[in-house]
Amino acid sequence: MLVAFHNSNLNESSLCSGTINDVLWQNVWGCHYANPFSSTISIVSVNDLFSRLNNPADRVFTFDCKLYTSAPDANAYKSQFANAIINFKNNHSLSYEKVMVESQDTTFLRILKNKDSLVRSFIYPSSFEEGLAIARKMNLFGITIDNEKITTEQVKLAHENGIRVTIWNLQKDKENTDAIYKSLDFMQSDQIIHLLKVFGKYKN
Repeated sequence: MLVAFHNSNLNESSLCSGTINDVLWQNVWGCHYANPFSSTISIVSVNDLFSRLNNPADRVFTFDCKLYTSAPDANAYKSQFANAIINFKNNHSLSYEKVMVESQDTTFLRILKNKDSLVRSFIYPSSFEEGLAIARKMNLFGITIDNEKITTEQVKLAHENGIRVTIWNLQKDKENTDAIYKSLDFMQSDQIIHLLKVFGKYKN
């Protein structure tokens, strides 16, 4: 069961407890977030999240895969996780252009790529140099990296190697603007309305 939850342990931001992937879905379903989030918001499965969206096939989704596991066979768990991503994509009739998968775990990305070579896989590295080396070696689609850890010149270098770049940690309007000038491919920003206005797509 794919769950839309960021942290490793439920008690980090919800009223429940336990490592997320060691808990049965029946014990996660119905859990609510804690302050500073609204306690009226419950943790949902990715399937449930998609059921609430209008025209999900028209959107682009990034699966930031957190592989917190204490499973005896870690590779079997990663294989199961990869199957869940692929099955979800297929069950919802999402094209390859609409789904991107990012992870810090190269073993997981390799397993995913072996199962479906067309999935757009991104390495989430600690540095640009590390990310470029891994992406080139594994023939990945791209790199996902903190805005503060990549320069305009490095984005250009990634593009010269056929590698796309996603930047995250954009929390202010100025950071959005600075990132745009880096000529990246994808942005993960907290300031969505600002971006819509910049690109002339804002609607009240």
